[in-house]
Amino acid sequence: MSSPKPNINETSALEYHGEFVGSATVRAPGVCGELVQGIREDIYFLVTCPVDFYSRVRVDLYIDGAKGDAPKVEATAGCPKAVEALLATLAYLDRNELAARITVGSPIPRSKGMGSSSADVAATIAGTGLALGVELAPEVVARIAVSVEPTDGVMFPGVVLFDHREGRITETFGPPPPMEIVALDFGGTVDTVEFNKVD
Repeated sequence: MSSPKPNINETSALEYHGEFVGSATVRAPGVCGELVQGIREDIYFLVTCPVDFYSRVRVDLYIDGAKGDAPKVEATAGCPKAVEALLATLAYLDRNELAARITVGSPIPRSKGMGSSSADVAATIAGTGLALGVELAPEVVARIAVSVEPTDGVMFPGVVLFDHREGRITETFGPPPPMEIVALDFGGTVDTVEFNKVD
């Protein structure tokens, strides 16, 4: 059985009128690639390399006055993964009847392996929970996030060894050491979903 397609209006000038339920703003860091990525004992893993670029996501939830089959979701243009993350979180919390507005602000470069969508997704999931008065544990955020796409472990503090396909953390290493990173962009883009189809 499939869920009805959401009525998505991607716009940067967001307006919605309905009975207000709750709101929350959360930020999540991007990454500079990974410190290590590979396969160990048939488990895919990466070691996160968080950086101080943050995606800031505000989630506003409303009672859907339209009473349609599909939830109404308005989102900042170019952030479809945030919409998927919100819908997955509402399903997890059994609140599919709600409409939502998602506002994403992020300086993280898109499609460059810097975790822009991972940060959007993690912040949206956490923000959706908080808007409903529920603080979701990082482990829960991770499980919901990987249902949207393979993701970096940006929902966990510091540097972690993380299964980016299954959403499991296997080791924590604490905060990263103070350092500066020089990253060179020679062009091109990375599609996370397509990249992770390669074994």
